[in-house]
Amino acid sequence: DQHARLNLRQSLWKLRKECSQQLVCADNSHVWLCRENSYLVDIWEIEKADFDSLTLSQLSELLSLYKGEFLPGKRQEWVEIQRTYFEKIFCDGVEILLEQCEEEENWHTMIRWAERWIALDIVSEIPYRALMKAHANLGDLANVRRVHGRCERDLEHALAMKPSNSTNNLYNTLVGLN
Repeated sequence: DQHARLNLRQSLWKLRKECSQQLVCADNSHVWLCRENSYLVDIWEIEKADFDSLTLSQLSELLSLYKGEFLPGKRQEWVEIQRTYFEKIFCDGVEILLEQCEEEENWHTMIRWAERWIALDIVSEIPYRALMKAHANLGDLANVRRVHGRCERDLEHALAMKPSNSTNNLYNTLVGLN
C-alpha cells in the first residue's frame, strides 16, 4: 500500500510536470480528471447533451466523439460499472439518432449507426430492426434476410434466445411473409 502510494505520487508529479495545465486532481484516497480544464472527454460531451434537441447532423457529430469501450481489457468491478454506464449513454443517443434517420429517410446513415451499435452490443434488437428497415427501404431484401439471420445467431450465441416477436414480425412484414 505504501509502495503503491509512492508510485502514484511520483506518477502524478511527472504528469503535472509534463502538462501545461493540471489534468489530474487527487486527494489522499482518489484520483480523477479535473473537469475545469479545456480538454475533450468524449463521454462528458455526450453525457451533457440533450439528444432530443439536436439535429441528425449534430447528433451524428456528437456521437462520433465516442471512441469505444472504456478501459478495454480491464475487468475490475468499478471499470465494468463505468463501462456499462458509458455504453448505455452512447446507445441511448444512437437510438434517438436511428429514429431521426427513419423520420428523414436517411437509410445509409441509419445502416452505419446501427452497425456501430451492434458492434458494441449484440444483444439489443433495436439496431437489428433499424438495419432491416433501412435495407428494406433501399430495396435490398437479401440484406434484410441476412440481418435477421445474424440477429438470430447473435442472440442464440450470447443469450440462448430467439429474436422477440417485434423483430420477427417486422422481418415477416418486410419480406412479405405477413
